[in-house]
Amino acid sequence: MSGIAVRQIVGVAGSWEDFDVTGRGPGSAAQSRPDDHMHKVLTFLPFPALVIGLLAVSTSLAAEPPPAGASAGASGGTSGDAPARWVRQPDAEALYKAYPQDALVAATGGKVRLGCVLGLDGKVRDCTIRSEEPAGADFGAAALGLAAGFELAPPTRGGKPVADAQVAIPVVFQPPPNVGRPNWKRLPDAADMEAVYSVEALRRGISGKAIIICLVATNGTLGACRVGTEDPPGLGFGAAALALAPSFLMSPKTIDGQPVDGGVVRIPIIFNTGAGRGFTPSGEQHLYRQLDWLRQPGRDEIIAAYQAENRSRPVNEDATVVLRCEIDWDGKLHNCKTLNATPSQRLAGAAERLSRLFRVRLDPKTGPNRRDMVDVTLHLRPDAPTDADAERLPPLKTVELTILQAPTAADLILPEAARKAGLATGWAAINCRVAQTGGLEACVVEAEQAPGLELGTAVIQASAKVRIATWNGLGEPTPGRRVRLRLDLKPAARTP
Repeated sequence: MSGIAVRQIVGVAGSWEDFDVTGRGPGSAAQSRPDDHMHKVLTFLPFPALVIGLLAVSTSLAAEPPPAGASAGASGGTSGDAPARWVRQPDAEALYKAYPQDALVAATGGKVRLGCVLGLDGKVRDCTIRSEEPAGADFGAAALGLAAGFELAPPTRGGKPVADAQVAIPVVFQPPPNVGRPNWKRLPDAADMEAVYSVEALRRGISGKAIIICLVATNGTLGACRVGTEDPPGLGFGAAALALAPSFLMSPKTIDGQPVDGGVVRIPIIFNTGAGRGFTPSGEQHLYRQLDWLRQPGRDEIIAAYQAENRSRPVNEDATVVLRCEIDWDGKLHNCKTLNATPSQRLAGAAERLSRLFRVRLDPKTGPNRRDMVDVTLHLRPDAPTDADAERLPPLKTVELTILQAPTAADLILPEAARKAGLATGWAAINCRVAQTGGLEACVVEAEQAPGLELGTAVIQASAKVRIATWNGLGEPTPGRRVRLRLDLKPAARTP
């Protein structure tokens, strides 16, 4: 057989939940304490809907105490006084990006207490870390990064909003629960293992192992996978294990009989050259998880393929099909093999026909080349969006996009105005539309560390270097969709 070197980029996702500071769960009344002026603790979970059914919306957040001598009403304040309240909390994508990598892999949590200034515009600024537990695990920096997603209605005194109120915000990071005993419906076979085995390790006759950590989707497929550990390091066993993710299929979590997203599974995978197979590479192929497509199925073609299959034999299924295809001399796909099809194989034929519409530019130096392989996911459903619907859909989640090209440090330079204002670093969050080529267009600034210092302008300029994969890992095209990005800016490096 031919050894296959694995090349891929893996996307990720996240979510948040809100709990009462007293630990009694959502919906219970919080008790105010003299040293704790926020009635809710934000409990962050790195994956969406892990505890669906317990999700609550934060309803109250108190500012720092009023000045001494202020008269108090029956509720603890004067008439017309009200604490700050939540308008918008960080979304799933912001959370997952902020969660410290080492802590996520180790399944450890942490607690942070921030002190911030709340402006009349509802944004917080000048946040500082008042406490962090455990120290040195980067939870403080993660909480500061999340502050950009905080939006609050300012507190009122005497019926008037208070400018520049001081607020204390405790943030609790909680690792996701593991699926302890997964019910597997499909596991990789020997051919799958051989197909992704590291070429270098195979040549040297080295066995290895890796653990991957994945989110279980509604249909039982695995997404947002990342390498937990690999041994020995540097020989591609982690990448090979990630490439096996499409070959797994498990029964998803259910609530009231309905499947839901959620649950994290840790999968140990052992690669053994001495298991009696004695296989050696006769050539080298590369297996890609994502490619820069010259041509791909359009939304109208996806809808037409589903409708054609439905006319010949009614299916009415929301199906996800994962194919592993070989790249031909002209950059088109052929010899496709179905790795997974859920909930059934009934739309696998439609997916295979759509796979013929993909085409990639071959590159003898950097790849891909003829006979290389690529995993392609196709999502076929009766309510698939049209091109006209694309921009009205919610912004792409992190798990729905792969960044093929990102700005370099030389592109992310702190503006002169920000530097003169005393900022050591800066950031801005933008909302853009994905162009047909994967670039970004129609960008607008959603938030920035400090207004009037050209931070948003600098980030929009840097976004010209971003390229998004036009076909995502969930099996859908991305052009026309909106995407939210936050980019950090630093001073230009000094030349010696």
